[in-house]
Amino acid sequence: MLDAADGGDASVFVRVGAPRRLQALGPLTAGDVHHITLSLARVDGPSEVERGRVALTLGEWGRPVNVRHMRSRATYRLRAQAFGAPGDEPSSLLSERDAVASAIWRVEDSAVLPPVSLQVALRPVARLLLTTLVGDGTSGDTNGAALRARLEAPAGLAVGTGGQVYVTEPSAHRIRVLSPEGELRTLTGGSPGYEDGPLAAARFRNPTGLAVDGQGVLYVADTGNRCIRRIPPAGAVETLTPVGIDATGLGSPAASFVEPVGLAVGSNGDLWVSDAGSNGIFRVASTGEVSLVAGGASGDSDGGGSGAGFRRPQGLACAPEGTVFVADTGNHRIRAVTPAGSVSTLAGGAEGLLDGFADGARFRAPSWLALDPAGQLYVADTGNHCLRRVAPTGYVFTLIGAGAGRRDGGRDEARLNSPAGLGLDGAFRLFVVDGRNHALRLLQ
Repeated sequence: MLDAADGGDASVFVRVGAPRRLQALGPLTAGDVHHITLSLARVDGPSEVERGRVALTLGEWGRPVNVRHMRSRATYRLRAQAFGAPGDEPSSLLSERDAVASAIWRVEDSAVLPPVSLQVALRPVARLLLTTLVGDGTSGDTNGAALRARLEAPAGLAVGTGGQVYVTEPSAHRIRVLSPEGELRTLTGGSPGYEDGPLAAARFRNPTGLAVDGQGVLYVADTGNRCIRRIPPAGAVETLTPVGIDATGLGSPAASFVEPVGLAVGSNGDLWVSDAGSNGIFRVASTGEVSLVAGGASGDSDGGGSGAGFRRPQGLACAPEGTVFVADTGNHRIRAVTPAGSVSTLAGGAEGLLDGFADGARFRAPSWLALDPAGQLYVADTGNHCLRRVAPTGYVFTLIGAGAGRRDGGRDEARLNSPAGLGLDGAFRLFVVDGRNHALRLLQ
């Protein structure tokens, strides 16, 4: 029995049918499913109150589950997950996409719902391992072999088309690059200023976010200069949007941005920019034309265009169909923005550290994002010093990290200190900027 709320006048019977598709993606079989967990939550009301869970073992598929104390004239969502071991720990999930069934029902009165046919994709759970590529916990500017090189308070990260990893160092006003062979060098910058041209002569002011397009062009959020720069494969630095600092060091009215931070390139080539200073999400055309798509004022409301609010948005990630995910840092949420500018909350709400579905999950100043081809979103939960994963269903769980520190290892042993920029390479390895440890880490 699953009690969803105190009081109410509706009772729903859910009959869980046997899976109609068991796809073997490894050495597992249907017998490796220990239990299915059902999660019921109201979607048009206070879900924190009207929520419940019930677990069905393999032999119980097909039996009815009495879900009582639901409210009439309310809408509920039922989700199901497959687990391979007792308990509901994320590490025992067998479904790659987490939710293996989802349905929404409108409850008018007592009702008997149709059977739910579960689709279970069985996949062995691999052990995650966090290792250090660059840095020993000490700030520095040493180039050379990765294990001997040092970084200075790195922030943004992007993986190039050739497997190189770009990293920004805002306080050093420069961009570094790690080759696939493990050599770190300074790509460009090194002293504050504004100068286009050859890599050795170019100047930046507090660069943060990075993105790479399909042609290998590197885009830079030149935060202190309030503009976007780009570096084609040929190597010369160019300015894409009007610079925001004039020759006297004062703000320029021609600037499109106040504090550009996050960057992402869409599948159609559009460049997306988060402006932490104006709380807006912008789209930049190849000509440099800038348009505000969503936000533009401090707030936390969902909605369309300027009716939505953000608080110091940072990291961005673009889905193939055009959705842009936003790390809404000040609101401790992950938001989704459609190409038309409609904003919704994918996960998070109040500040904290808690795994769970959608608004039941908690983050603390999430800052940077990366998206894999399966639609799973990786989050640098900076304030919690850990890495989280958001499934397409909105289920959030902690991948690695538990409190500030500097340690390699598995899920329970590894430690980070203010993780920041994220990026996936072609082998789906996750590169992680470990900000206060002045390091570049790798999760695989």
